[in-house]
Amino acid sequence: MTANLYEVLGVDKSADQTAIRKAYRSRAKNVHPDAGGSAESFELVRLAHDCLSDAERRRRYDETGQVDPTGADNEAAQIMNVAIGAVNAVMATIRQRGLSWEKFDILGDAIKQIEGQIDQVNGKIADAERNAKKLRAAATRFKAKAGKVNKLGPMIEAQAAEQERNVETMKRDKAKLDAARVLLKEHDFEFEPTSNGVPWPTYGVM
Repeated sequence: MTANLYEVLGVDKSADQTAIRKAYRSRAKNVHPDAGGSAESFELVRLAHDCLSDAERRRRYDETGQVDPTGADNEAAQIMNVAIGAVNAVMATIRQRGLSWEKFDILGDAIKQIEGQIDQVNGKIADAERNAKKLRAAATRFKAKAGKVNKLGPMIEAQAAEQERNVETMKRDKAKLDAARVLLKEHDFEFEPTSNGVPWPTYGVM
């Protein structure tokens, strides 16, 4: 690892988790392959976020300058599992219908399947972000009466924080889906089109 992960995100070594998340969201948008970036740059930004967001991995990185290889290997394996899982699902659907794999755009169908999952995750993220914002706004409206302790406000704040943690988890899941889609797009599958040159009807994605 030669790249400085703090420089990759554009944050100081003392940056807290909020600053790291904010920097990651900004950088990821700019380097995402769909925005004209490269898969390599996107993976590096994601790696920087994942490493610096994990207290133990960050401590080891600060001490050695090396990213925990086990964590990186596990993440790469998870991305591969997402990609091959989508391919296998398409092939299984075609096989169940008694059809021939070579007649269908298996990769195209697998990519569509992952993109559908990405759309679902985006919807869940948007809902959770809205809920967290509403909860935080509601928390400020709970006031303790004179001489009493405000016990409700902090409870609502805690619920908002939980929603925000869920958002971060879903964003990590989405990043893996994005990476799996990039991986699939780096390959081709030779299929036999119909006589008019267009792909056979899609059976892999319903």
